[in-house]
Amino acid sequence: MNCKHWFFVASTVLWCVTARAVPEHNIDTEGTIEFEQEGPKASGYLKAQDDAISALSSAAESAAAAHFSPVHLSPQVMQHLALAHLFCTVKQGTCATVLEGLWSLDFINDSLSKSVSCDNLKAFWLAYKGSSYGEQEKHLGKIGFAETLSRFQAEQLPRYMDCSISMAKNLPRDDAQKNLVEYFRANKSLVNLAYLLKQIKDKVPDMRVALGLQN
Repeated sequence: MNCKHWFFVASTVLWCVTARAVPEHNIDTEGTIEFEQEGPKASGYLKAQDDAISALSSAAESAAAAHFSPVHLSPQVMQHLALAHLFCTVKQGTCATVLEGLWSLDFINDSLSKSVSCDNLKAFWLAYKGSSYGEQEKHLGKIGFAETLSRFQAEQLPRYMDCSISMAKNLPRDDAQKNLVEYFRANKSLVNLAYLLKQIKDKVPDMRVALGLQN
């Protein structure tokens, strides 16, 4: 199957969700397409994919059990998350799932350290911009999503682009453990992100090929 065919088929997949600060939703998987695996994928891609799923699943489970410890993702995992964000954004127009999940990881880290650093989101933007995914987003984006994307960029994106500002406003000043428990009682962003990554693994053999970024 050639690259153009991948991109055409993949463009019908509309299942990514936009996670909110305190989301309560199910990810819609109706109308998705089961992709037939065609040959071996690059081992680096597979490892980064599995490591990303493992890291986010573990973080989600720990948060649900109220066991909090700092989480710092590897450059390879961050690169995979940058690609997942591009893929989801291109297919749905906007996709805050990756961004909100990383914001929540930074909320854990910064709550425990009692200081604002936003290390994970900073690393994400370095990976995203370093791979020119912002330019790819403009090139691959669909015209029909323009209004939705514009609204997202104005209303939601600053929360993630200017993480230090949004984090400072939300960082607890007293009992970090108590505040984290309350936050993750309602916030399912880590669960949503882990689920998104699993959906991609199950349905899309290689996001780079599906987006036409690699032959």
